[in-house]
Amino acid sequence: MKALRLVCKDWCLAASDLFPSLFEHRRHVVSYHSLTTLIEITKHLIFGPRVKMVSLGTARVLLMAVHNFVEHEVEAISKDPGYDPDIPPETT
Repeated sequence: MKALRLVCKDWCLAASDLFPSLFEHRRHVVSYHSLTTLIEITKHLIFGPRVKMVSLGTARVLLMAVHNFVEHEVEAISKDPGYDPDIPPETT
């Protein structure tokens, strides 16, 4: 399909009409690669106008936020001079 679009402008237009549904609803995750791909698609003269809806998966962002929070807390606790891993933390 990609090779057909490279032959000439008429073939490019004809080949592009064969799969417009691939561009109507785009699903991407919040990552550099995925968002860069979305930007390139929307900048394209033929495919860009076909994008009607964009869904962004945020599960990866939440997972990274939790991981960073836990990592930061563990680092802060381990630097506490009064920290003893054998004593459970106080609960209120």
